[in-house]
Amino acid sequence: MRYGSLSLSLPSPTPSKIGSKEVRRTALSLVVLISFLFLARVGWALEPEVIVTRPLQPEYQQAQQDFLKLSWATYLRTNRKFPKSGKLYQQVAESYPESAFLQTQIATVSLAIQDIKAAEKAARRAIELGKQDESSENPEPHFLLGQILLKHRSNISQSKTPEWREAIAEFQKVIELDPDHVNAYRYIGEIALLKQEHDLAVQAFKALTRIMPYQTTFYLRLGKSYQETGQNTEAISAFERAVKIDPLLWQAHESLGQLYIDRYDQLEDAVYEAVEPDPEAMSQAQASMQRAIEAYSKVRELKQKQAKPEQLAKYDYGLLTFRSRLGSLYLAADQPEQAIETLLAILEVDSSHSDTNYLLGLAYQQTGKYDQSEHHLRAVVKTTERPAAYNALGYLFAERDKNLDEAVELITFALEKDPDNGAYLDSLGWIYYKQGKTKKAIKQLKKAISLEPDSWEIQDHLGDAYLKDGNIPKAISSWEKAADLAPNNKSIQEKLQRYTKTTD
Repeated sequence: MRYGSLSLSLPSPTPSKIGSKEVRRTALSLVVLISFLFLARVGWALEPEVIVTRPLQPEYQQAQQDFLKLSWATYLRTNRKFPKSGKLYQQVAESYPESAFLQTQIATVSLAIQDIKAAEKAARRAIELGKQDESSENPEPHFLLGQILLKHRSNISQSKTPEWREAIAEFQKVIELDPDHVNAYRYIGEIALLKQEHDLAVQAFKALTRIMPYQTTFYLRLGKSYQETGQNTEAISAFERAVKIDPLLWQAHESLGQLYIDRYDQLEDAVYEAVEPDPEAMSQAQASMQRAIEAYSKVRELKQKQAKPEQLAKYDYGLLTFRSRLGSLYLAADQPEQAIETLLAILEVDSSHSDTNYLLGLAYQQTGKYDQSEHHLRAVVKTTERPAAYNALGYLFAERDKNLDEAVELITFALEKDPDNGAYLDSLGWIYYKQGKTKKAIKQLKKAISLEPDSWEIQDHLGDAYLKDGNIPKAISSWEKAADLAPNNKSIQEKLQRYTKTTD
């Protein structure tokens, strides 16, 4: 041993708050004692002739040996030489059997070498000793015991035994002692997700976002936990926070896309089933679909390089479908211009997209651009047997008083596919009306009303057919029914005013 250049640089045993007051006092005494002995041996003092080298008393010799063993055990543990480290900790613990600190170190190294029984025994002993002075109780033994209990089962997700609940209880004790213990919260959150204890998972990951507000992983897990409990608004907030921190986080964008689609699906029924859609519900549905498209477009962009072509194709197909649904929503909201703008973007990718061509045919018809409407509806009829497209094209011809014979063929084909469709029967009756075949028109329109009794349009058409057939009273009766269903329709009111006067 070269005294002149001796240097001791020992790593701290653990960054946690460890040990009792008694252990800290013992350690401090050992440090002071060893420092004094070292100075005595090298003969370094202001008055060297006063210092006399003599043997240590037996109790101090033991303390010196214990200190060296403790230091060496800590060094070995830091360098992951756990078996040797554990033996040294055990030797020192024989001199200090009431040391919670030493039992904690024994539990740590025993867990590292998978000696679960020894680890649990030491951890429980450390907890027991720590409770003797609750003011300085250390969370580390509880954290170790939580980990040890999980080791009783190799797959906690399949475990039906109570160890996982006991483990969570230990981690919760850690949090009581250290409210910012990140790993304890992580264990609680992950176990809770596996065991479908989603409210507990929310609590854990919410705490983690408080402790580490810029860690996106915790926002992802929090969003998933909220999603599992049906708290979709909160889930959206969590995922949006994640992408704000890291815009390249495709997992969060994909989760947002799914959540917005789910929200749209809930709103869609209310929009399409209502006689007069709620403008607020319509606006919310449009916003949800727009955000879903934005989210999945971002996922598609971020996965461009690493994803397989077939995976990218699925995203492309999904985006086309979502844009088509958005276009349909604009039509339902009587916003054909927005529908056209949305739908034309789809044709730039797939010019033969059936839904898009069909919806564009309807949108252009609403805006009075009949040639464009016919172009897109014919594109659907040429490539599919979609009855709605055949009906739409036939009705377009009826409205324009052109190609009426072809219109009859188109509607007849649609009725072969769907013979009990009131809208198709209405179209056929209206074409007969345009052809001057009033008896046939009335027959088809009455059949259509039996299937669609709440349609003011069919009642209006039937009134016109009765008028053309010379039966004004029945025409008025049909228009009155139409007016009851659509009280704000000016055209029907004008008919009633005009022909009611003629019968008076």
